[in-house]
Amino acid sequence: MSWYKKITDKIPGGLSDGKSTDEFDQVQLNAGIKVELEHTSDVSIATEIAMDHLTEDPLYYEKLKTIETHSFNLKKIKTANDSLNCLYDVLSKPLDYLPLKNLTNFDRKNMESWAKSKGLKPMYLYGREPSGSLYIYNPSLLTSLLTENEEVLRRAGVPVGLSDFVTYIDSNWVSDSDAYMVVDKAFGRAK
Repeated sequence: MSWYKKITDKIPGGLSDGKSTDEFDQVQLNAGIKVELEHTSDVSIATEIAMDHLTEDPLYYEKLKTIETHSFNLKKIKTANDSLNCLYDVLSKPLDYLPLKNLTNFDRKNMESWAKSKGLKPMYLYGREPSGSLYIYNPSLLTSLLTENEEVLRRAGVPVGLSDFVTYIDSNWVSDSDAYMVVDKAFGRAK
């Protein structure tokens, strides 16, 4: 029995009722408690909320961090050139993207020319983002990543062809934890 369940169950009926803190990844749980303490000063309530979220999705706080980080980075972008500059690091990682709504005065031909001159491949997709998204991938790095993780991706139903993989992740949330880690690696967020 964990220290938390010995204290009290302050929110009856949650997804984690009957579970102890020992049943959760401690790194994820601690991250969750920290996040939830932004909304309450009661550690036991923050713990219970974090446990509920982690019961629903063991990577809940990892995904939240990814979304918040990306959102923060997009807020810093002011112009089309700044927007495209944030894609330049795709030279050292397999994949990156920007919602097209963040690109003003965007010169598609110049961007495509730049990408091709660097051996990169741009793709315009209209999956989750209503305005569409610009993806740029490094074929060499992405091929290596997909080849190394082919079995994990296939088991999760994620295509392993370059453009098929990019199209799939534009339209689908990858919920399989092993496959999710591959997507994180593609975007350079995990080692």
